[in-house]
Amino acid sequence: MNTRTALTIYLATDLRDLVPPAPILVDEHYSVRSGLDRPSARLIGFSPVGSLAITVWSHEALRAPERARGLQPNFIAAGNVWRHPRTTADVSCATPGRPFRSSSLEPAPATDTART
Repeated sequence: MNTRTALTIYLATDLRDLVPPAPILVDEHYSVRSGLDRPSARLIGFSPVGSLAITVWSHEALRAPERARGLQPNFIAAGNVWRHPRTTADVSCATPGRPFRSSSLEPAPATDTART
């Protein structure tokens, strides 16, 4: 089954990092496709540091990626809920028929490819 990346999670960096952490690529079914060392993990949402409650669910992050900034991503992996130890620095999402959106940027204007 072919899937496309619907959400890209960029994690916050630490001063001790020599290389920034790889972005986490999530498909339209919320399955992680890259960037996480936990096989078959699924994104369930984002929660504040030190809190167990998810405040932004994965489907809400697709509609408003800016709401996930500064929160920790939560996944279901191997039947257990696992919270990533790092916070989210930025989230980008792709919606069908619209340009890629980022929480740190204004929505990209539609471009006209027709030449005059």
